[in-house]
Amino acid sequence: MIPRETLKRLAGIYSEQGTAISFYFKPETPQNRAHQAEPILIKGKLRELLGSLSEIARKGAGEELQRIVKTSEELRVNPRAKAIFACKEHDLWIDLDIAAAPETRLSMGKNFRLAPLFLGSRDEPRCCIVVLDREKTRVFLMRGPEIIEQSEVIDDEPREVRITGTGGSTKTERQKREPVKQHFKFVADHLLHFFDRDEFDLLIFGTRDELWSEFESKLHPSLRQIMIGRFAADPGLIRIEEVREQARKLFEQRHSGEVEDLLRTVYGESQRNGRGVVGLGSVLASLEKGEVETLLLSDQELGPAAECANCGHLMAEAASKCEICNQQMRTFDSAAECLLRKIIASNNVDLEMLPNHPQLKQLGGVAAQLRFRADQSTPQKQAG
Repeated sequence: MIPRETLKRLAGIYSEQGTAISFYFKPETPQNRAHQAEPILIKGKLRELLGSLSEIARKGAGEELQRIVKTSEELRVNPRAKAIFACKEHDLWIDLDIAAAPETRLSMGKNFRLAPLFLGSRDEPRCCIVVLDREKTRVFLMRGPEIIEQSEVIDDEPREVRITGTGGSTKTERQKREPVKQHFKFVADHLLHFFDRDEFDLLIFGTRDELWSEFESKLHPSLRQIMIGRFAADPGLIRIEEVREQARKLFEQRHSGEVEDLLRTVYGESQRNGRGVVGLGSVLASLEKGEVETLLLSDQELGPAAECANCGHLMAEAASKCEICNQQMRTFDSAAECLLRKIIASNNVDLEMLPNHPQLKQLGGVAAQLRFRADQSTPQKQAG
């Protein structure tokens, strides 16, 4: 995650000369190892960009643009997702390693393009993945795309489990099952201990189907409440990449369901003038009044927007003067950039970026869940 102070610094830059440069680099696997596709691509974008600039802007940005081209050549040797923000007018150069970039792009204008920073990342809950059988347990912690194994936290003592044939006595079978029950209870107790210490938020299990009912009975109710799914697995055979793949699949299914439920709720609330709004104009108005709890934003084009540099009033158009105080407006070609700056500054609005989400696109590409409605917060309204 990008530190909030860095985001606030980037969001606060407004270049009257139009020389705020945003560069995103997405590493690609070349078909030919000797092919220098990225530097060629960036140089082509550079020529295209410079050709569209005024002479003043070209002179103000030339040095930073050449530095970006040089950086892209270095990234060809050591590829990684990168974001660079540079503005000579404000003497600013910020170079960030990021989790992912939607595409390699280069742009320049009055403000930095911050939306791609949020497209590839979200503040996800911490998932604990437990893969176990009757004797072996492996524990993984996953947050976003990152996963690490921490099986040492389940430091169970090794035990010999007696294996009997079909002719074994009832007593022998009971002796065989008892250590298994102890093992499952040991693991369940440890998980409860770690959860009570706030070391994870969600639980996923991997085990064979025939063992699940036996282990599930040992789980505390609070652990069952945060469990989001399970998959079939053998702890002795599964690789960490397979654990991540199975866990991400379950997590994304859960997240998709939550998003669809939220969008249905927001739309329903908007229809009855409740705690939900859809469409750019309504969302801007609610943001300005501090009503928004969660902003849902797609990657579709929303048109321009503007924010008053004096009173903070928001408008869903590229207005030059504020309709409230008649002072200068800061205009944004992309309304998404205006929205993002408002929530970065507020520090109390959750963001859900939903690229290519059909349900959100039907609602105009932007919607919001509200904490309250200002026009319904009077004593008369609250009294019903």
